Amino acid sequence: FFFKQKTAYEMQRGLVGSEMCIRDRDKRAKEESEERLKRMKDLNLELIQHNELEKELKEKMISLEKERDKAMVAEIMEMNNRQAELENNLREKRLAEAKETLKTISNKSEIQRREEQLIEQLAEEERKKQMMREDEKWKKEQEAKITLLTQVYEDRAQAIDYKSQ
Repeated sequence: FFFKQKTAYEMQRGLVGSEMCIRDRDKRAKEESEERLKRMKDLNLELIQHNELEKELKEKMISLEKERDKAMVAEIMEMNNRQAELENNLREKRLAEAKETLKTISNKSEIQRREEQLIEQLAEEERKKQMMREDEKWKKEQEAKITLLTQVYEDRAQAIDYKSQ
């Protein structure tokens, strides 16, 4: 192996070994730094995109939750409205039944009152008839007594007349 000696011309055109290492090292460090910077920018861009996607996803989730909540609230309100309507219908039905029952009771009371009046009237008529029968009986008894006494007096008068003759 043999090294060829370089001339001054050749030396000026190129760098010697240690100078080349220094030059290459600065160039490599600069390239590595630029590469790292580029990777950092790419990572930052990816991170920003990821964060934006996460933010959009979170907003969609919140929006979906709000929609579900609205739907649930609407459903609960509808159920409450139906329940209130059913309760109102039931209340109205019971009120109508109560009115009908009251009317029936009132009618029965009226019928019972009329029946009691009729019974009282019939009882009064029966008392009057009884009294009339008793009065008639008493009159007949009085007439019979009078007739009997009249006959007794007439018979005595005849007996006295007969004895006096």
